[in-house]
Amino acid sequence: MEIFTTIVTFITSLPTAAFTGIVMGLMCVVFRGGMKNAVRACCCFMVGIAGITLLINYCVTEMQGVAEGIASTLGITLNVIDGGYGAIPYYGYVELLFPALACIIVLDIIMIGLGWTKVLWVDIHNTWHGLFVGLIAYAITDDYVLSLIITVIVLIILLKLADFVAPRFQEFNNTPGVCCIASSATMAGLFTCIVMKVIDKIPGLNSIKFSAEDIQDRFGIFGEQIVLGAIIGLVLGLCAGFDITGILECSVTLAATLALFPKMAAFVCEGIVPVTTCIMTWMKKKFKGRRDLYIAVDPATLLGDPSVMATFVIEVPIMIVLCLLLPGVGFIPIASLAALPYIVGGVAPYARGNMVHCVICTTLYLVLISYIATWMAPAITMGIEKSGLMADTVGNGALLTCWDEGGSILAGFVRMLLQLFGIAQI
Repeated sequence: MEIFTTIVTFITSLPTAAFTGIVMGLMCVVFRGGMKNAVRACCCFMVGIAGITLLINYCVTEMQGVAEGIASTLGITLNVIDGGYGAIPYYGYVELLFPALACIIVLDIIMIGLGWTKVLWVDIHNTWHGLFVGLIAYAITDDYVLSLIITVIVLIILLKLADFVAPRFQEFNNTPGVCCIASSATMAGLFTCIVMKVIDKIPGLNSIKFSAEDIQDRFGIFGEQIVLGAIIGLVLGLCAGFDITGILECSVTLAATLALFPKMAAFVCEGIVPVTTCIMTWMKKKFKGRRDLYIAVDPATLLGDPSVMATFVIEVPIMIVLCLLLPGVGFIPIASLAALPYIVGGVAPYARGNMVHCVICTTLYLVLISYIATWMAPAITMGIEKSGLMADTVGNGALLTCWDEGGSILAGFVRMLLQLFGIAQI
């Protein structure tokens, strides 16, 4: 058990870029894609995801400054702290982690064999989306067995959600053979799928065409991603009350982000091709009629389309103002902005890259999860306390929450059921 614990702890502590690159390289070797392709796939994934992560951190840091500036200008404070997903104890409760991981790995293999899923769950990092729901259940019930069962059920639901959204995600991002397991993207995708059915029936709204390409065609040089980023940065810097240096820095940050994101995403897509090719070839030989195995990878693969980061920068001021003004929302999403690109990455495929529809669907979804995250704050704080993390903050009586996984519809549903049956101690 100690050896297993050490191995799992080591794996979960690896940087996402390194972990994903190594796994994809090993997958290429296992499915007989050749060492040359394996090394290339490994390096492309590591470079692409590392670049995307650096750009997100670079952009989000600037956007958090914008958010704080807008909040300060409006002069409103709220009573819940947004800890972002950095506050979430991903693997803080090991007694729940190891059996849940073992269960989902075994169940995934069985379900693939029976044809109940196409998803091979190799993205161990993003099991935390289900594990944290289980930790919340344990925190509010103090029932270990029940919480473990809930964790496994939630992980299976995430598996099926990945099955559902995979075809649309693959088509939109040109990433055949891979899928995303993270609920920040899959739940947003499911929500947008439903909302778009309504939008498609509204005259006028359903005929709007406003993709990143349409913007460039309509506005010429002012519609190019790099110029558009610079202009939006200038506007946001002014709204946040920055001085001239801060405004220019904001402008450069957004211009660089929108210009470089597609290039980093291209590395990821380049790494996908040899892996998926060898897997499909192997599946064709071994299982006649079963050529469709999806490899679960990091949601960074969803961020390559220009509409994603463009929608992200538009959503920042919209959501800051809405969260400050909407009655019942108890926090300002500043740290949670780090999760926003992945949420938009789940929205964009179903909105077909139409930025008007992206903004509408993303705004509706974020308003919903902002209310859920506010309602879940006491339970989330109890979960963080249970893990033993952030003891000083929690000990001072502060309530913490975040969009991801605090605003999870699944987590909210679990808490509601536990309270309905009188099991929750909250």
